[in-house]
Amino acid sequence: MNHPDHSIGDGTTAGPDKTSGDVSRLAGLTFGTDEDSFHSQDFKQKQKQQQQQQQTGGANHLTLREQEKVIDEVKKENFNLKLKIYFLEDRLAKLAPDQVDLALKENVEIKVEFQTVRQELKRYKRLLLEAERAIELAKTERDQLLEQKSLSEERTSSGLQAEMRKARDQLAIKDKSIQSLESELQRLKDRLERFSSKDNLSKIVSSHASRNHTRHSLSNQSVDEWSNQEQMMEIKNLRNELTEERQLKEDLLGDNQDLRHRLIETKNALQDTQDEIQRISRVEEHGYRSHQISRAQSRFEEDPDDYLSSGRKSTLTSISTGGVSNQKIIKEFKREIQDLERQLRELENENIELRSQVNAQVKMLSTKNSEKDKLQDQVINLKRKVLDLQDELDQDAREFQKIQQAGHTSLHDQTADEVREELNMYRDKSASAMLTLEKREKEVDELNAELDDRDAIFNDEVQKITRQYNSELDAIKAERDEFQQVLDEREDQIAELSDQLREVINLQEETDKSLRETRSKLKEKDKDYNLVLQDLEAAQTDLKEIGAGNRELAADVNEKEQQINELNAELDELEQEASNRATVHEQVVAKLKQKLNNTKSELTELSIQHESSLSELKFLQDKHEELQLRQAEMEERRKKECDLKRRLERELDDLERELRGTREEMDLQIIASKKEKRELHASFQLALDTKQKALSQAESDIASLKGKLEIREEDIEKLENMLKRLENESNQINQSQSHDKFSLELEIERIQRDLLNSTQESQSFKDENESLKNQISKFQATISSLNSEKDELFDKLQGVQRARDSLNEKYEEQTKNLRETQNDLSVTKNRLQSLEDELASDHLQLNKFEHQYKDQISERNTLLLTIYQYIDKLLSSGSTHRRISSAHDVKPFTNFTVFHESIINRLKSLGAMQSGFDTKIKEVEKKLEKQYTALKRQHDSRMRQLDQFETTMKAATDTQRQWRARLTTKQGEVEAARETCNELQKQISSLKTRASIAGTSPGSITEPRQASTKLANLEKKLAATQSQLKSTEEKFNEAKLKVSAVESSWQARLKELQDRNKELEEKVKREKKSAVERKSHLDHQLSDLKDQIVASDHRSKQLEELLISHQQNIHPHE
Repeated sequence: MNHPDHSIGDGTTAGPDKTSGDVSRLAGLTFGTDEDSFHSQDFKQKQKQQQQQQQTGGANHLTLREQEKVIDEVKKENFNLKLKIYFLEDRLAKLAPDQVDLALKENVEIKVEFQTVRQELKRYKRLLLEAERAIELAKTERDQLLEQKSLSEERTSSGLQAEMRKARDQLAIKDKSIQSLESELQRLKDRLERFSSKDNLSKIVSSHASRNHTRHSLSNQSVDEWSNQEQMMEIKNLRNELTEERQLKEDLLGDNQDLRHRLIETKNALQDTQDEIQRISRVEEHGYRSHQISRAQSRFEEDPDDYLSSGRKSTLTSISTGGVSNQKIIKEFKREIQDLERQLRELENENIELRSQVNAQVKMLSTKNSEKDKLQDQVINLKRKVLDLQDELDQDAREFQKIQQAGHTSLHDQTADEVREELNMYRDKSASAMLTLEKREKEVDELNAELDDRDAIFNDEVQKITRQYNSELDAIKAERDEFQQVLDEREDQIAELSDQLREVINLQEETDKSLRETRSKLKEKDKDYNLVLQDLEAAQTDLKEIGAGNRELAADVNEKEQQINELNAELDELEQEASNRATVHEQVVAKLKQKLNNTKSELTELSIQHESSLSELKFLQDKHEELQLRQAEMEERRKKECDLKRRLERELDDLERELRGTREEMDLQIIASKKEKRELHASFQLALDTKQKALSQAESDIASLKGKLEIREEDIEKLENMLKRLENESNQINQSQSHDKFSLELEIERIQRDLLNSTQESQSFKDENESLKNQISKFQATISSLNSEKDELFDKLQGVQRARDSLNEKYEEQTKNLRETQNDLSVTKNRLQSLEDELASDHLQLNKFEHQYKDQISERNTLLLTIYQYIDKLLSSGSTHRRISSAHDVKPFTNFTVFHESIINRLKSLGAMQSGFDTKIKEVEKKLEKQYTALKRQHDSRMRQLDQFETTMKAATDTQRQWRARLTTKQGEVEAARETCNELQKQISSLKTRASIAGTSPGSITEPRQASTKLANLEKKLAATQSQLKSTEEKFNEAKLKVSAVESSWQARLKELQDRNKELEEKVKREKKSAVERKSHLDHQLSDLKDQIVASDHRSKQLEELLISHQQNIHPHE
């Protein structure tokens, strides 16, 4: 190479060390996937070891099984590491410079990825800026809302304080009125006492009562009631009730204030929760991306050249730094996956905390709703109490009117008027209290509606946040699953390669095991044969010894000798079977050796391919130089395009800045319009509230004045009627009694004065009514003016809204223009990227076609060479054909026609060889069938012999039972003899006692002589019986010993035979299983060989077609 390759190294002048380093670096480039998978497996294994260490650390002691498991896992890991080393060495050995194209492809792909990442970074920056602006706007809106709330709270608190002051003033007025009532009651009592001293007045009242029974009785009752002490108690009760009403009103006001404070607190809490939820949702939306963007941005701002060189463009540097960069990328990949998993866990924990906070707030809301319900119940109870008090006041007023109608109007006019005024005041106050209660109820309902709306909004926001969180979780999980799929695919590739290598190793191990098993079986069979011979010799000696003592067992021994001879014959047959199996095993071993030779030949073919690839390296190096020149030109073009892109991006940034300025201006205008609208609305509401309050007060005053006027007119009519009646009565009294004229005239004068006063008061009330009407007309004028102001403000608001709508339309138009420009830019960028991709794909396709053509030629040549060598080896293995000398061998690279003729000749000879091989296989199959039939016959004969042996064993057990029955009979005879002996000894002892008694007593001498003779006879009999007993016992013991020895020997032999039989059955089963397995294995091998033959035939046909087409191309005129 004349030109240095910057991507591979400094040059080729350094010698073989540098070329090996270049190969290792290319291995790190091209086979990065395998290294990634290996590193991923190492990482998983380390994790497993750490988990095991943690588990072992938790438990202080391991059991033997756990230790064995740990040892087995360590062995497996050791084996996997060895496999990895083997595959890595194999890949490094097979590596060639053809992989440089792959490195270039990776370089192009990484550049494209870098551009896409750069665009994404810019987009993320824009999103960050927009998010910051949105956050600032949200902060400003929040501050405004807080200011408005504080103002509304201050207003509500000031209104409540004013209401409290009014209520206190009203209570003070009521106290004063009660005190005045008490003073007037005392004054009335004094007057009643004075009138009671006058009898004339009582007579007049009695005569008047006779004419009008009903009125007179009522007046007497009223006087009596006011004179009694019970009236004082009622007054005290009224006073107590008024104090209770005062306390209830104060309690109501305090409760209303507490409710308002609680509602304000709940609103603040809801707003805080909403702000937190919005903040968390924004953090969740932009947290991970902003983290990545900020990290990448910081790296890019620190040193963009280092960032570009240390990014995903690391494949170019990986050529110079070997496989280290790939490992770093894999480690960074794993770290990113771990970071994603950590972020997932953190997000899940945050979600759990948020849910707990939401649940706590929901609980707080439920408790507040329950408190609200309780307060509503209290308000209803208070309403009922107020209604009861109003009913009681109405009853008191009716009773008071009845007392007034009963008479003595001249004495009680002033008190009646004051009482009526107080009653009217109480009614007005109760009506105002009812109105305030209704207003409070409306406020409570509005607050409840606001709470429900806030709850609905809060639930919707929570659902949105949960959906966003779940979608982000799903996206992160999908990314994690994709990474895991990539890792799993690489692990599967490694597992497939390791399985192939394990299959080869298992085949070798199976062959070794089968050889070892056959040898061990032969040795075991020899040992079994020797043991059987030893057993036969021992059995013969035992049979000779037993035959001398037992003639009955001689026939059984002869039968058993025959059975032993049959077993020997079976052993011979088994030896023949073992020899046959050994021959079959040798044939299998020969086939396996052939396979090993085939693999060796394939290795040689691979070495030939390596040589051909080395021959093609020079051509590829030239192409590589040309590609480098083209790449330099492409890089120049890309630089120009990058400059254009940067200019476009700058223009876009300028446009974005202008749009941001316009947006900010629009936002400021909108905020100012909002503020003006709010201020106008607040002032308008204040004016309306004040005017409405003034109207309500005026209407209440008018209603009270109208009531007073009606009451006064009714009183005047009643007084006129009373005066007419009194005049009639005075006329009658003048006729009857003249001395009472003076007093009546005085009373008439007083009544006339009262009439004058009442007329004056009625005129004053009329004047007041006219003034009130004038005030009402003024209020109506003010209301009309306020309505006009309201219309003007409404028109202003509409104008502001129109201006805002126009501004929004302008903003939307600008955003549309911006989007169109962005779309145009994105279209242009996509076109540029597509053009770049098309150029890269065109270059890659050209390189692919060139490499495919060259690879096809090299594959054809290598395939023909491998077929030629394979046929040559097959022919050289046969005895009929001889190997042609290597000097006359022709290769397809040098002379293809001669090579074609030689291949066809070799294929013809191989077909003849295959036909001969088929005939030999058929002969071997026939021989195997014959051997199989012979083995079957031997097996049947063995089974028959076993049945005969079982019958002989049954006969032996029968004879053993007979001997035991005889033993039992003999034992009974011995026991009977012992009993007779004992009886004789007893008789002798009795005779001796008698003889001794007879010698002492005086008697005849003949009796002791007879006794002595009898004793002597009995002693002789006893000695004879004892000698017989001893002889029988000795014989019995001897027979027992012989029988026990025979039984023990037979039992031992039976056990040995049973054990051997079991062992033989197990061996037969094992051999059957091994034969079935070997048969299946041989069938698989046969099927593989047939597939190989079919594939070779197909290849030969393809080669023939290629040769024919090549010949036609070479000799087209022929």
